[in-house]
Formats: sequence, structure tokens, C-alpha cells
Amino acid sequence: MPDPNPYDALLQQDTAQRVRVNMMGAVDAQPDTEAKLQALARRYAMPVDAVRLRQPEIEKQARLDALDYDTLAREYPRTAARLADPQQAAIAHDDVDNMSAIERAVGTVVGYVMGSRENSLWGDVGAGGYRASRGMSGATRAA
Repeated sequence: MPDPNPYDALLQQDTAQRVRVNMMGAVDAQPDTEAKLQALARRYAMPVDAVRLRQPEIEKQARLDALDYDTLAREYPRTAARLADPQQAAIAHDDVDNMSAIERAVGTVVGYVMGSRENSLWGDVGAGGYRASRGMSGATRAA
């Protein structure tokens, strides 16, 4: 069996000391906050401490950068119109995803009912009536 390396003990002590020093600073930190700061630092290519010093400003910028304004205006015009009003934007800026999802769902339902889609309510009703009449005529012929 080979002799143990005399430097292994020193390396382990050094590692243990680094862990202890790092933990002394880390136990006061809020893990979720630190994760958010690190993510913002990566996103904006900034040191974590710079983000920490300007956290409200950087978070605001991240919220503004999260929206695709052109897509919002083109695909969700009612949501965009609501957000174009400063008072409405102040109330609804944190609900853009829900508002656009509702607009998309309502548009799909309205399109189905009003017949702007290939498979529309009126097309389905007409097809059902046609099939029912064919079934009735077949039943009368068989009798």
C-alpha cells in the first residue's frame, strides 16, 4: 500500500478553511435573493455586487426587457391597448401573460362561433343537420 501523501492533510485543511470562511458570509444571505442576483448578473454581464448595489434599477430593466412589444401589439391588440393607457399599465403590468392568454382564448372562441376559422360553429351545425337529414331519409327509405 502506498504511503499517504503528506500534503493531503494540508489540502484538506485549506479546503475546510475556505468552506468555513465562505459559509460565514453565506449564512446571512437569502438563497432566493442571491439566486436572483446571480441570474441578473449573468443576463446583463455584470458582477453580482454591482447588481446588488443597483438591484431595484436592474430588476426594473429586466421586467421591461421581458416583454416583446412588437408581438404584443401585433398579436394581442386589446392587451396592448390596455397597456397603452398609463393608469391601466400601472395596474396591469404584472399580468400581461394572463391578459394575452385570455385574449388569445377569447379570440379562438369568437373565431369558432363567428365562423372565421375553417371549422366553425356554423359549419359544424350545418354538417350535423346534413348528417341528421341523411340519416332520417335513410330510415324512411328502409321502412
